Amino acid sequence: MTTASIDFGRTNGWSIVTLTGSLAPSAVAVVRERLLRLVAAGCRHVVLDLSGLEQCDAAGFAVLIATRRHLSSRGGELRLVPPAAGTPVRAALSAFGAHQVFDIRPSTEAAVLDARPTTPVQRCVAREHHARGCTPGAIPRQRS
Repeated sequence: MTTASIDFGRTNGWSIVTLTGSLAPSAVAVVRERLLRLVAAGCRHVVLDLSGLEQCDAAGFAVLIATRRHLSSRGGELRLVPPAAGTPVRAALSAFGAHQVFDIRPSTEAAVLDARPTTPVQRCVAREHHARGCTPGAIPRQRS
């Protein structure tokens, strides 16, 4: 199983973060750091697309909760797009009580239907991302 891969995009004022692969202990720190950096940079309306996630344990679920908590404390919101029904990650999210904690949507398209304003900070993040010559759709990496 591969480690988690993260892609980033924007639609209708929402920051869409797609996680694929495995959100297991070896990938948790990197994913946590990147998600929290997005929140710190001003992203307030985030959709986490987990439909391509193959593995997620308690540590991965804790990252999702921490991201939701940081967004909420800044007046933002988090929506989850879970994997398909019957998959191990969907079962794990159900066991962790994700439906009680998160705003769950059936698809990314459904999650971004209502428009959200883009804040000046979010536009700055996008410009910085483009100025660094990053791959389109990727989350900017922290400078060493």
